[in-house]
Amino acid sequence: MSHTVYIVVLDERADLHTFKNNHDADKKITCSYHDVHTHILEKSRNYVVIVTPNHRTDEIVLKQLLEKKLSYLGLMGSPAKIKRIFTTLKQAGISPEKLSQLQIPIGLPIRSHTPTEIAISIAAEIILFKNKVN
Repeated sequence: MSHTVYIVVLDERADLHTFKNNHDADKKITCSYHDVHTHILEKSRNYVVIVTPNHRTDEIVLKQLLEKKLSYLGLMGSPAKIKRIFTTLKQAGISPEKLSQLQIPIGLPIRSHTPTEIAISIAAEIILFKNKVN
């Protein structure tokens, strides 16, 4: 059974080169990071990767999506960045159990270093999750 992949990219930086020139996305939405939750529906086949410009905006988006029922929720970041975000979220009352559902680090461990390899490792991990669910 074939499933269609539909890619949506959300960013508040409409003039960002990689956003404007992304020809692989089926849909590009310019919105505030504070409003991301309004564009991501709870669905068993929704896979979300959070890759914003810094840990503050990652945290803003993550807080909105932790309670949503998604097949995959991943966050890109260094161990130090993740530790900072987790500490702040735990202090805000987010349970460790809820945080443990987050995929960190994102991507399969293929010792990726280039943006292309990192994207492939993330896509491969999402396929792994999709195939476990179905």
